[in-house]
Amino acid sequence: MAGNGRPNINVKKPNTNVKMPNKMPNKMPNSITPNTNTLSGKFSSIATNAKEKLTELGTKVTNAATDLKQKATNKMTNITEGAKVAPGSEQLSKITAVTAEFMEANSAISKFVAVILSILLFYILFNIGISVLNNIFMTKSNPIVLDGLISSNKQLVVSANPNILKSIPILRSVNKDQGLEFTWNVWFFIEDVTSIQTGNYALIFSKGQSRADKKKNRAVTNTSQMTNVCPGAYIQSVESSKSAQLCVAITTYVDPNINNPGLELITIPNLPIQKWIHCSIRAQNKSIDVYINGIMTQRKNLLTLPKQNYYDTYIGDAQGFNGYISSLKYYDHALNYDEIQTDFVKGPNMKMANDNSSINKKDFLSMNWYYNNK
Repeated sequence: MAGNGRPNINVKKPNTNVKMPNKMPNKMPNSITPNTNTLSGKFSSIATNAKEKLTELGTKVTNAATDLKQKATNKMTNITEGAKVAPGSEQLSKITAVTAEFMEANSAISKFVAVILSILLFYILFNIGISVLNNIFMTKSNPIVLDGLISSNKQLVVSANPNILKSIPILRSVNKDQGLEFTWNVWFFIEDVTSIQTGNYALIFSKGQSRADKKKNRAVTNTSQMTNVCPGAYIQSVESSKSAQLCVAITTYVDPNINNPGLELITIPNLPIQKWIHCSIRAQNKSIDVYINGIMTQRKNLLTLPKQNYYDTYIGDAQGFNGYISSLKYYDHALNYDEIQTDFVKGPNMKMANDNSSINKKDFLSMNWYYNNK
């Protein structure tokens, strides 16, 4: 101890001559392997594996999308090239084969397309089947009642009873925009009117039968005998043997409030003989239009509605005029002007309805007739 009572402590100074290494290690470790024995090490290992899986999945999706796009491009290119090269049926076969191959390569798309095409094909075939069945078994709404030519002084009865073979039922008009509608078209050729007694009505055609027709060789001598005709078209002789007049009869409903007669007539005078004449009778509600050779000649507004019937159709008359009747057609709606013109332009059927013979009557009504009858 020193004289002051404190112990002597010898403190050594640090050796400043200790040598430090001149260089750091050349390389550091690239990675530090986690210690998987610890909780943090396990999480780190899971994250690393997940990252690798996601990267691998993303690569596969990208490759699949690229392949699908390339396949679709190749198929479309093949279709385009095939359409340019392959003619006719070969072209269709090639397109079909490429389409099948494309569908096989893309199962999900092919199944969807197959379902859509199946539904579409079923719809088309269903409608075709319904149409065929309607044509075979159902009544036609616009039948050709007389397909050919008959002599006008012989009567042909076309049955409306669907249970009779070769019958032609006439469907009554259903309400259209204008209410009741129908149209009758017919061609007739008046050779002469010498066989018609003055005042009598020689039948062209009638839907329904007048009372006089029920007895053979009985002509219709007055309008009171026209009890069930809707419509009826008749020829009347006049004093001159060079012309006749057309009479269209329409049976109507009787209304006691207005005391209407139940039959209304439309008369068109001065029809020339030895000329083919096309006549259209069109009904729209209470309005009746008569067209001669495609041009409206008269219109009449009836007092009440036409009285349609289910009776047979009568064509020609044993007591009728000498001549011919051809191409009688019925429509369950009102034809417009263009449709009437189209039927007129077709002309009459010159072949006899009961055999294969034909006649050579080609004279038609002149346009001057319209100007002379104004």
